Amino acid sequence: MILDPSQGEITDLTELLLYAASRAQHVNEKIQPALAQGMHVVCDRFTASTWAYQGYGRGLNLQLIAQVTAIAADHCEPDLTLYLRVPREVAMRRRQQREQHPDRLEMVGDSFQDRVALGYEKLAQEDPHGAIVDGDRTPEEVAGEIWRLLIARWPHFPATPRTVS
Repeated sequence: MILDPSQGEITDLTELLLYAASRAQHVNEKIQPALAQGMHVVCDRFTASTWAYQGYGRGLNLQLIAQVTAIAADHCEPDLTLYLRVPREVAMRRRQQREQHPDRLEMVGDSFQDRVALGYEKLAQEDPHGAIVDGDRTPEEVAGEIWRLLIARWPHFPATPRTVS
């Protein structure tokens, strides 16, 4: 609903709150129970995305972002955040190769995407639990680097990669 351009206009604050509501449900329903069982949890996007898109991209007040993300995530913090650095042109080309239509956030324009990318860069530089991964490589090379980072962080990581180069 949030990403579908056919849904019409959504205010920046509404967008923030919809993502926060989704995150709160996900944390409560999936992440916290898994952590309580001693499981490892891997998420595709978490609070850094809110900071990058709604904070830096949309320009919403960063204090508001801090408050909303703390409430939504119930103070659940990642042990490791991987920041995949991919040039905008490469991301667009990959999306076109998958014949994937741009979503509402991708349609906002280049200046928005540049602000989001700069936000992610700033977050990655300031995040003591962050690691930047060069995403402008083959999927196998990116996956190999991610596996190395996971194993370096948790030597007994419970999963085994198919290939690590």
